[in-house]
Amino acid sequence: MSGYLSKIKSLGLREQNLADENFSAIIEYTNLKRGMGTTVGNALRRVLLSSVQGYAIRSVTISGIQHEFSSIPGVKEDAQQLIINLKKIIFKGEISKTKANLNIVGPCVVTGADIACSNVSVVNADAYICSLDKGFNIKLEMNIEKSSGIKLASSIKDYEIELGAIACDSFFSPVESVNFEVQEHETDGYEDLRLHIITNGSVSPNEAFQYSLNLLMEQFSKHAGFDQSARSSASTSGTKRMDVLSPNLFLKIEDLPDISTRTLRCLKMLGIVYVGDLVKVSKDTLMKEPNFGENSLNRLLEKLSSMGLTLDMNIPGWPPENLVAKAEEIRNNSVL
Repeated sequence: MSGYLSKIKSLGLREQNLADENFSAIIEYTNLKRGMGTTVGNALRRVLLSSVQGYAIRSVTISGIQHEFSSIPGVKEDAQQLIINLKKIIFKGEISKTKANLNIVGPCVVTGADIACSNVSVVNADAYICSLDKGFNIKLEMNIEKSSGIKLASSIKDYEIELGAIACDSFFSPVESVNFEVQEHETDGYEDLRLHIITNGSVSPNEAFQYSLNLLMEQFSKHAGFDQSARSSASTSGTKRMDVLSPNLFLKIEDLPDISTRTLRCLKMLGIVYVGDLVKVSKDTLMKEPNFGENSLNRLLEKLSSMGLTLDMNIPGWPPENLVAKAEEIRNNSVL
């Protein structure tokens, strides 16, 4: 992700990477009014731990095995321990649902590197799964889903999984730990908030923070500065309204990470240059474009959602008169 998408000085944010920027970072939110540090810190911590999306296994189908209390021929671990080990595998990607497979012949130690999936990648490829004896084969399929929070195995309906599949309790959050401290200024009435965020590596701490901050801003903006007529107008039009121009709107679409060349070409054919141009476009308009399919739309929606945005938004004042200058100012004021 580009630097200025996740670290914006104009918001009083500073970022300090620790040993591995994909797993741990300290983010400073400076110049808050005295007494607000704990309030903002608690709000961000709760959203970071509960609402950031990640991947988890929803069900596992093991060839020849009907339930999790079975032993598996040639495998050191029983089905229950095998599934526990599988749930430790960390997946990274953009798609909302997918399948992953494991098909290997022993003797060998099976790790995350042996999992095959075209739509997501394994972050911890060296994670241990099981030990397989010589001449034995293990074959299984995992249903993987991207979501937030916790979903219990009991919430899965029988018709939602294949016959013989073992449903799993799923913990989706990629954020493992969030701690914060507040430091008061000695000379004025302000204080600084320091957030220490640790993730599992599927999402960087900066991406998790930016997503959580945008989600909070979106929730608060629904009731901040809106008169009744504005709400009625937005409701009638069926579009999502944003009265405060988010810095993310000034991001050029070519700077969005993991956007395919084909998708980028389709957007440019529509005259879309900035994210602010993109979010005003409807899904129907995009789907009418040649070479723009459902998969491209889903990836684009997930990318916008990570910034607290969506399609078909009503944004008064976009584009602003000083669009180019403002976009350049945000870029220059960012920690790249």
